Amino acid sequence: MDRYDQWCIAIVDDDEILSELISEGLEAEGYQTITFARAATFLQYVRQHGLPHLALIDLGLPDVDGFMLSSQLKTLGDVPIIFVSGHKETETVVKGLQQYAEDYVRKPFDMRELAARIYRVLSRIPSLPEMQSRITRIDDWLAVDFGQSALYAGKRTFSLTPIEANILHILLRSAEQTVPARVLLSRVWPGQNVYEDTLRVHMHRLRRKVEPNPRRPQYILTARGVGYCFALPGRAQGADPTPSQVPSEESPTKPAG
Repeated sequence: MDRYDQWCIAIVDDDEILSELISEGLEAEGYQTITFARAATFLQYVRQHGLPHLALIDLGLPDVDGFMLSSQLKTLGDVPIIFVSGHKETETVVKGLQQYAEDYVRKPFDMRELAARIYRVLSRIPSLPEMQSRITRIDDWLAVDFGQSALYAGKRTFSLTPIEANILHILLRSAEQTVPARVLLSRVWPGQNVYEDTLRVHMHRLRRKVEPNPRRPQYILTARGVGYCFALPGRAQGADPTPSQVPSEESPTKPAG
């Protein structure tokens, strides 16, 4: 599993003994792990330090249930989720898989099985390790802070809506590759009947924040009849920002509406 060395797995479970066992098992496989007993603590960490590569979430957390936490997490970015829970009801499992998670593991489980399921999820979901930092810096023009739902374009700061953050997170994870529209629809609106016209509206709004000239996009490109691609041009033509205009991790800027 050398490919996944240093990838960060968040474990959110109030069973400290189980969390420690999972953490030890995953670190033996080469992953980094962080553990949390409460949803609020986990979300606070994400907003301060960035998103994990994958989250293992128990449904029976002491402050909010795992579904609520997953919904809140999805507003910050398209983070792969695996539920690890003692709930065995078919309706619960189906709801988890349809609306939030890539997989559902019932307790008790074999550690080798859990590791294999994590490997399977990460192997088919592109992820850029540098996106897990506090602020993802694209180039001198563009940077994004998923934890704060903030986008920095040139001299301007924008707030990202949950849908915009999700779309941008998916596109960045697959930078330089075309993401089919059907994939975006299924991941941004899981289990919902949403049409491409809706996606186009949100993409138009996102371009108005990202692009130096939205009428001539250089970052979010359309592959007609297929989907969208996030290009990495290094620096947008016609833009004249300086690196100091993009906030550093030590001096984040409060988003403007």
